[in-house]
Parts: sequence; structure tokens; C-alpha cells
Amino acid sequence: TYVEKELFYMMFVIDALVTTRLLVIRDGKHVYYPGLTELLLAVFEWADIDVKKLVLFCADGANVNLGTAGGLAVRLAREIPAPWLVVMYCVCHFFELAVKETVNSTGADRVIEMLVARNFLYERLNELNTIL
Repeated sequence: TYVEKELFYMMFVIDALVTTRLLVIRDGKHVYYPGLTELLLAVFEWADIDVKKLVLFCADGANVNLGTAGGLAVRLAREIPAPWLVVMYCVCHFFELAVKETVNSTGADRVIEMLVARNFLYERLNELNTIL
């Protein structure tokens, strides 16, 4: 089964200061439309946050998140219901893609791939030595 890590950040106001915090990291076993909606609602319940107070939803541009026919944002607005919900592409994700594109165009991506492969190889060799 494919499992993807889902990060939930929360932006809120405390003493007139806007604060952003990582709320929780959860395994999303079913990261498709219904499963992702259920996961997000479960996170709100777990954190004891009234989902009806949600005013902004940001995500990457994947169809599962921002799709106009049945993406997470559309399903969330229906579930709450929240006609006031503002949906936008995550600025942090834009930044991540820009950095990734910059790294890819310099050849650094090959170095990173090599280092990851080398690390994986050393981990496997260490496991084999432990077994032998």
C-alpha cells in the first residue's frame, strides 16, 4: 500500500501576532479525494479545532487538493459548509519548486541522487554485515 506523509500547518493569531506552526504529520494511506478529506477532518478533531472557523486553505496544485470538480478544497467547503473559505496555491510550495528547478538546472540534482544512493548502499551493507 502506498503511504504518503501529509504535513498539516496551521496559521492562527495569538495576542495579535500571526503564528504558523506544524500541527501534525500523519500517514495518508488513501491520499485520494475521500480519504484525504477524512484525514484532514480527523486532524482538526484530534487538535480540538472547530473546522467551521477555517477561513483559508492552501495546498500544492495537485488535482487531489485544488481540483475544481472534487479536490480537497471543494470537498472541505461542502463538508463544513464554508462559503467564505478562501482557497489558494501554497506560496511555500511555489518556493520549493523554484529551488528544486534551480538545483536541477545546475547538475546538483545528480550529486544529490548519488549521495542518496551511496547512503542507501551503506545502510544495506551494514544490515548485511549484521546478518552475517
